[in-house]
Amino acid sequence: MPPNPPSDARCHPPPHRLLQWLFALFALFLSERITRAHPPASRPTSKNLVPSASLNTLPTTAPSKPRTPLPPTLRTPALSTTSPSQSSPKPIPSNLSQSSDGQLPKGFVLRWGADSSGGMPFVFYSPQDPNQLIGFEKEIVDAISKVLGVPNRFHRANWATLVPDLQRNTFDIIVNGLEPTSDRAKVIAFSKPYYIFRQQLTVRKQETKIKTLDDCKGRLIGTLDNTAASRLLESKKLRYRGYDDQSVAYKDLEIGRIDAVLLDYPIALYFANSPKFKPAGPPFHRGAYIIGLRKQDTLLKQKIDHAIERIAQDGTLERILRKWRLWDDIQKELAAGTAKYEITSLHFSWPNAFKRLAMAALITIGLAFGAMLIAMLLGLLIALGQLHASPSLRVLCNIYVEFFRGTPVLVQLLFLYFSLPMVGITIPNWLTAILGLGLNYAAYESQVYRTALQSIPAGQWEAAAVLGMGPWLTFRRVIFPQAFRVALPPMTNDFVALFKDTSVAFAISVWELATAYRELASASQKFMVLGALTSLFYLAMSVPLSYLARSLETRLQGPNPQDNPKA
Repeated sequence: MPPNPPSDARCHPPPHRLLQWLFALFALFLSERITRAHPPASRPTSKNLVPSASLNTLPTTAPSKPRTPLPPTLRTPALSTTSPSQSSPKPIPSNLSQSSDGQLPKGFVLRWGADSSGGMPFVFYSPQDPNQLIGFEKEIVDAISKVLGVPNRFHRANWATLVPDLQRNTFDIIVNGLEPTSDRAKVIAFSKPYYIFRQQLTVRKQETKIKTLDDCKGRLIGTLDNTAASRLLESKKLRYRGYDDQSVAYKDLEIGRIDAVLLDYPIALYFANSPKFKPAGPPFHRGAYIIGLRKQDTLLKQKIDHAIERIAQDGTLERILRKWRLWDDIQKELAAGTAKYEITSLHFSWPNAFKRLAMAALITIGLAFGAMLIAMLLGLLIALGQLHASPSLRVLCNIYVEFFRGTPVLVQLLFLYFSLPMVGITIPNWLTAILGLGLNYAAYESQVYRTALQSIPAGQWEAAAVLGMGPWLTFRRVIFPQAFRVALPPMTNDFVALFKDTSVAFAISVWELATAYRELASASQKFMVLGALTSLFYLAMSVPLSYLARSLETRLQGPNPQDNPKA
């Protein structure tokens, strides 16, 4: 009877848990019809409009801090623009949908939410004073508050949670470059626009064939996920790669992973202002920035609309936009009330959604199998190094294990993705994900194999030596089969966990199952049903693997002598 699996192995759920999972998913599906969901916001694009000057003639400014979407459970707590010594006033519980005198409640504080990590020129903390919040949208909120005669307080949020936080009354309005889209219109109300934006196509300096968007057929274009730009590319049936951070898109353009970037002009102004890039034509395709409010807050919406009209007509809005180099003749339409823009929409169909999820699941399977192959081979070498190598090599193996187990896999992926091109090694993002996950899991697998090898009695080696077997033959014929039988359960657990950990590949713009779910759910607002369907895909990948490993483990154990009374 082989020894028990290593104590540090991850516990695998018993088979009967499958029925519990399926029942929970079925209940989740039914609950969508009786519970109002709080869908996360579609990720808005950071964009504004500047005069149509050459990108290279504009002043260089520091790029924004890279933005990494966080799950709701890790959302950053709300921050206040008041000093720490001041106590933040509590929100005034009131009905903002109506009022007998048409005025906001006494003591009302205008709470506004935004993601301050989006960078210049929107809402960000000053590089000179990290405690000072600046940006043209911050100044617009201050101007609106002055018209309303109420103070305002900033609440920091994540892009993906802006709309849910608004619906949960975390703040009263969203001011963060929010686009009016058909999917957002289902859950929130829109104010009048306070800015008209356009988009800019950017290419490398040496590019001569791409001058317009129509020239990008057969090329790979980078853009932000679920934005007006991405939907424009979809409508033109152009191939694109979605990103969560604009700086990554321009970095990939620089090193040749993509052929062009389609983003808003202000983003190109601050991120593509480099001799390595050039604009491919003038800005095009209008859109608007609006303030998002709860649908029931009709009184507040009236006040906000009036304030926007007021600052547009008295010149306050123009002064703010000129200060941030964002004013042009198109903005005059705001004061005149004749501004025209497009509200983007996306057609959703269940057959197409299922097809996209199935394709993404195949990519997830490829990532998991490729990474696990690297982890198994490298993990076995590290385990042998820790047990039988020279002292110096053992130290190196221990350092490897501690490094990859002690640092987040997300950080490791980003490190590989951005560091390899610096030394002249440029590989596709999917290959970077396989390599990064494989290196990370090799550290865990090495400890599984080391413990399994140590569980084999030393007498096995001695007996094999007496029979004239060499060390390699002994390891291959005697030691390894027994150790593999011991290591199989924790290996299976790690493999199942790896299927789920492939979701971190979104950080380097790898399109896999979790990314596909996030895109579809953000565009359609069908988070619960799509989430249940995505969970079924993950179960369809992991549960058969578990039963296959359990069957293999039973076969390797051999027949039980107690089952044969004649033995």
